[in-house]
Amino acid sequence: MEALSCARLRLMMASEEYDEGRRFAQAIADVASQRELRRTWMRVMAQRQRLLQGWCSGVER
Repeated sequence: MEALSCARLRLMMASEEYDEGRRFAQAIADVASQRELRRTWMRVMAQRQRLLQGWCSGVER
């Protein structure tokens, strides 16, 4: 689950689908938190930060 989820998030970033990516990242983070999957939660939160940074850099253009 973790590898596929992170791959999907990276694809969303590459496709500049920031809103959908943030929603997906939040859903994964919620599940990881509920199931106490700390490593998955940390990886998803890192990807989410990149999505937020990508969105911000897109706004500045």
